[in-house]
Amino acid sequence: MLEEKIQTQSLNSLILGFESSGKSTLFTKLAGRSIGNETNVKGSTIHNESTYFVNRNLIDTPGINNANSLIQTKLYEDIHSASTIILVVRGTHFAEELEKLFPYIEKATKMILLFVTFSDKMSPEGKSFAS
Repeated sequence: MLEEKIQTQSLNSLILGFESSGKSTLFTKLAGRSIGNETNVKGSTIHNESTYFVNRNLIDTPGINNANSLIQTKLYEDIHSASTIILVVRGTHFAEELEKLFPYIEKATKMILLFVTFSDKMSPEGKSFAS
């Protein structure tokens, strides 16, 4: 039982980003099923959603904002227990969001994947930085 719990914790992929960045849409596309809250409304994900995906738990998290410190505390705990962090940033706010997300992941010693939504609307500077 303890071995299963440790193995499950080590195979968590956490989707992390700001509100309305496309985290739930990415989760839905990867999971192949709708979770019902893929709206372009800030704060529509209010708790973690998870599903089994390619030998791991894929976890959609509420968007980061400055208003809810309880959610932010939970995010730090989730980041610590995840084996992989999937950062989702909007191309329209690429540098700004990446800079603000950095404190969440700067001490992370795990795989980090970066997904850029609205990449077609990125500034030339943002595209240069991303490549």
